[in-house]
Amino acid sequence: MASINFINNTLLGIKQRPRGMKGFLSSFFGNSHHLWMWDHKSLALELENIGFQNVRECKFNDCTDTMFQFVEDEGRFINAVSIECKK
Repeated sequence: MASINFINNTLLGIKQRPRGMKGFLSSFFGNSHHLWMWDHKSLALELENIGFQNVRECKFNDCTDTMFQFVEDEGRFINAVSIECKK
């Protein structure tokens, strides 16, 4: 919960983007907020809280479903939060 509390308490993140033309202009010209930031622990906790199971950090080409080897791109795992889970 530390990263979630940090984003909430420092006002660095917003849970949704403002809608409409005013929201678009404000976001485009003065956007200093992250929509949200996740690390492995906070994302895993949120996934478990909504019913996902077997949440684990994954690496390139280690999925138990062999079909993923046809679509995975190693470059997308660099500096990324990569999680496999089931619901």
